[in-house]
Amino acid sequence: MQILLALAVHRSSYCDADIKERLLEGRLDAALRLGRQRMQQAAVPNSAEQSDLAPLLGRALLLQGSEEDAEEQFQQCTRAYTGLRRNAIRWHMSLDQGWMCLYLNRIGRAIECFRTVCEDAQCTPLLRVEALACMAAALQAEGECARATQALREAKVCATHVKDLEAVELIDCAEIELAAQQRMRLADELADHAWAAGYRDNAKNLDDAESVRRRLDDALQRCEGKPLVAQRLRHLQLLISPLPETGFAGCIGWLREHRLLGAETAARVETALALLTRGAVGTAREMLAPLIGSERDVRHGRYSLDLQYCLAKLYLTQGQHADSFQMYRRHMEQALSAVKRDLAQISQTKLDDGGVPVDGDAAKLRLPVRYRSAYQYIVDNLGDPELSGRSVAARLGVTERALQLTFRTHLGMSPMEFIRRERVKRIHQELHRRTGLGERAVVSQIASQWGVTNRSTLIQSYRDLYAETPAETLRGAAQRFPA
Repeated sequence: MQILLALAVHRSSYCDADIKERLLEGRLDAALRLGRQRMQQAAVPNSAEQSDLAPLLGRALLLQGSEEDAEEQFQQCTRAYTGLRRNAIRWHMSLDQGWMCLYLNRIGRAIECFRTVCEDAQCTPLLRVEALACMAAALQAEGECARATQALREAKVCATHVKDLEAVELIDCAEIELAAQQRMRLADELADHAWAAGYRDNAKNLDDAESVRRRLDDALQRCEGKPLVAQRLRHLQLLISPLPETGFAGCIGWLREHRLLGAETAARVETALALLTRGAVGTAREMLAPLIGSERDVRHGRYSLDLQYCLAKLYLTQGQHADSFQMYRRHMEQALSAVKRDLAQISQTKLDDGGVPVDGDAAKLRLPVRYRSAYQYIVDNLGDPELSGRSVAARLGVTERALQLTFRTHLGMSPMEFIRRERVKRIHQELHRRTGLGERAVVSQIASQWGVTNRSTLIQSYRDLYAETPAETLRGAAQRFPA
């Protein structure tokens, strides 16, 4: 997440330069102290500077491994965003929630959050670039290497289009990170990992190991002024180095010295996997020792899937075959559970059509508990033409104003705007579905099924969301799915 944090720092154009400098140097403690002072001393509440600074502090706390503090910080971001446009509130809150879910290894929800941002045609370019880079990290976490590569490719295209050379360089670093991780995991010694097939399937799209090393060397020279990124690149060099286990202790020590516990945990797991490919079993065991003391972490922690795999390997080398088999079975059961849990979100990730996905549980969870039933009621009754903010408020037993304020604060739109948006997305999906099946699609009929009867309202709302009319969508779909 070090490169992702650097990308978020770059995007934050209104943030204090001193804070950005400390973050890029890896001095997160100093950045957090200064950032909190700036938040308290701000002369203008909800300013552009605060809306940039608040989420950066949350991201920095995740790298430090302070998930509870980070969650509290992201909740405080809600107040900092009130001066933004409604769409921007939704994008920022989705991105924050996605970061939190990614850190907690809730990959399906993380992908859902990042999709809300990166597949919205109205989103600002650098927000979309960060969301795509985060999407790639989430996809990579479950072995979806080809999709992760595509996400970063689109991020680079987006950054290039707006001629942001700094963003292009950071995305290039993220691409190298992805390639190095995949190269390391393609080793024959890791061929029985649950996600190994995903790495093998994408192998043809990868540079050879020597080319990846050259790219790492070049990137490191360019990023020496960003120690946070440079340290990550050095660690990647070691992961794919043909040399023995020398150098890893220095990388782990740098992270510990800078109190980046969240990044250190991820680095230890990656290092242990790399050491196993080199037969350095003893050193791998030492690298994992701080992470495997808790049975709960091994069973349910953020990196439990890889920890279980590494332990299965370590037990096997010690002749503990029963323990090895039990740990490997846990590894495969957890992988299967993850696939079942996250498959829907991964399969809906379409990075080339510019569409906006249907919001799901992640968006609902941004609302206070009392108002989540209102969200669900709207989703379940979109086909009712009488559905309105007033009817939803009456059902929930709150005032219409309270409902509007809550939706605007946490979702960036009023209940009626949410209803219109969700109806349009269902219509968009149905147009694509019917055309893909070769069925006749009549816009007015589909619209009426989702409670939309006014043609001009439909066209305007549809154009606002997709930058085209329903008829243009049909023509485009027909070209992709000719009869």
